[in-house]
Amino acid sequence: MKQKTGKKISNMKAVKQQFHDRIEPLFMNWGLSQHPNPSASFGPTDQGFFYDFADLRDFTDVKLVSFCIIQPNASLWIPGLRLGVFEKNLRELPTIYGYTKDVYRLTRNWSIWRPCYVKFELGSNIKQEDIPQKAEALIDDVLKNIGKLHRYLYG
Repeated sequence: MKQKTGKKISNMKAVKQQFHDRIEPLFMNWGLSQHPNPSASFGPTDQGFFYDFADLRDFTDVKLVSFCIIQPNASLWIPGLRLGVFEKNLRELPTIYGYTKDVYRLTRNWSIWRPCYVKFELGSNIKQEDIPQKAEALIDDVLKNIGKLHRYLYG
């Protein structure tokens, strides 16, 4: 009888851990911090894990970013917005979800194997022992493309 050597980890938790280890520190280095609006998300939701960030160092050039890990296959949605001038109470700072115009969405490069606007996701038929490596590879793919989001936000 084979003994289990560790805890079972889900796709969602594996990607969430990779986000906290590799993407969140990068966002902090850019000047992004947790969004101050009480309705903003920063953790688990009914749809997955949503993390809302804002760069408030310059109120004439406010920037918003979200990193969303959506159930069931740990699909990623990574939008960014240069909001511009914001002069109201910080608790009233809008979240990115209400905007459709001027929102930059990080997507993979198009190729014959990946149709345009394909989501970053793990998939559902992954062996349990492969989940950590697949989550790491998914975030590797995000990191290869995250410079596009940075260029959009910061020029």
